[in-house]
Amino acid sequence: MSEQTEVQQDILGSLNEGGTLACECKWSSSPVGVGVYYDLMKNAGLVPLPKGRGLFRHALFSAAGFDANMAETAARDDVILVSGDDLIGGDS
Repeated sequence: MSEQTEVQQDILGSLNEGGTLACECKWSSSPVGVGVYYDLMKNAGLVPLPKGRGLFRHALFSAAGFDANMAETAARDDVILVSGDDLIGGDS
């Protein structure tokens, strides 16, 4: 008998080229760090997906932006980062 694990994922979507987009959204006054990204990767891997959809692309949305370590990690791992300014057209 298998034990089910409950996983919360803010956004999951199918990509046209195959695979799945997994997103986490944070609305706080602190910039998002790599811990949120690592949690997203772990949780996304627990979601049961149809065959061929198990390859993930990751995206983070953060009202307060991202710390320097997350920005470096995103560049290395090809993570999509979307800040509050990106969404509402801030002064960046």
